[in-house]
Amino acid sequence: MPLPASAKILLGALTLPALLVLAVATPASAANPAPPVTPIPVGGYPIAVAFSPDGATAYVANETSDSVSVVATASGSVVTTIPVGSTPFAIAVAPDGTAVYVADYGAAAVSVIDTATSTVVATHPTPPFPGGLALSPDGAVVYVSSFSTSTVTAYDSATWTQIATAPVSAGPFPVAASATAVAVAGLNGNSVTCLSPDLSTTIGAAPVASMPQGIAIGPDGTTAAVTSLAAGEVTLVDLSDCTASTSYAVGVSPLGVTFTPDGSRVLVANAADGTISVLDLADGTVMATSTIAGPGGIAVSRDGSTLAVTGQTTDVLALYALPTVSAPADVTVADGQTASFQVTTGGAPDSVGWQRSDDGGTTWSTIAGASGTAYAFGATASDDGARFRAVAASTPWGSAISAAATLTVTAAGPQLAATGAAPAGPLLLAALLLLLGLVALTATRRARRR
Repeated sequence: MPLPASAKILLGALTLPALLVLAVATPASAANPAPPVTPIPVGGYPIAVAFSPDGATAYVANETSDSVSVVATASGSVVTTIPVGSTPFAIAVAPDGTAVYVADYGAAAVSVIDTATSTVVATHPTPPFPGGLALSPDGAVVYVSSFSTSTVTAYDSATWTQIATAPVSAGPFPVAASATAVAVAGLNGNSVTCLSPDLSTTIGAAPVASMPQGIAIGPDGTTAAVTSLAAGEVTLVDLSDCTASTSYAVGVSPLGVTFTPDGSRVLVANAADGTISVLDLADGTVMATSTIAGPGGIAVSRDGSTLAVTGQTTDVLALYALPTVSAPADVTVADGQTASFQVTTGGAPDSVGWQRSDDGGTTWSTIAGASGTAYAFGATASDDGARFRAVAASTPWGSAISAAATLTVTAAGPQLAATGAAPAGPLLLAALLLLLGLVALTATRRARRR
């Protein structure tokens, strides 16, 4: 079954709405250069990519070669290629890493791959044109959208028993799921339908710009990011009430979208100008980073260290190292002592700074002069309860933010002399009292002997 004409955009065959975007989008020449990488040849028209839980493997769905490429991320090589059904269009990896699910758009089926053997162990029928697929956070449920029936269906991943089906916005492709909501973008309906995880309740429908093509849910499970291909935008949707909040201009023909695991950034693959848009959620700034031609599928490893981008027009996969920063440990010191925090970084960030919060992490301020992987200062009672975090900044990929550490400041103990010895007066008094006690005890024993 052929794809609908609106389902994909090629550089040489742009639709009219996408051509209009070209006039206003940021040109690729203004983008930050990404660090050079060696593209990895995969199958024909790689449309989607997903990581194994440990980030050691990337699975690439190749639309025109009806296959999945299995890529070892450490070596950047294709380990094997797995045949699947016709026109694989979406891909997801089970949370425990034991299975990969592939939506075969042209076969009206989902292929299940056993990762231990790299073979298809099951092929399950679905409604026609399954264009989107997502797993519940525990992997127990598989959600599949049907482009032609404008529905989303939930299946038990173990038995493939159908749990429920619900109507969604017209022409659904991408699906995303969290513990509290399922979000489905309707390519023809220009809206996002939000549902309860069991699909029994429709929370609402959020209007978005023309041709929503990609969707992802942030690590907190409450916010979805949706790309609109014809409008060159990414829109944030509050899943609690299914309302669209802010839209941001990105590149030309945005397709895939993903959050970084720390929730600080949204990354968008812009197919027509060869860039990745990096949206900083803290301040709303968007910067462009150049990448391989025709980027479409995009994913970040669970630890945040690796970015995978598929080149749909060049049949390659590119892997980039992202900045990462570890969590500093909580610290407890006495009033007047030095409080020290330490982190480690990855991905060669350009700089590391520190931030402080005095309201439990609601707001943060940059600590002037604090730089590097260590930060220390003299703590006082007023610092008790303050929280500290590190920020690893990268020109191409934005800033990674660590989890926060809490400082506890206790009351100061007895003051010691400069040499570290206890004050002489109390020690002499204690020694004298001990001596007098021994003398009295000796005298008492002698009196009894008489």
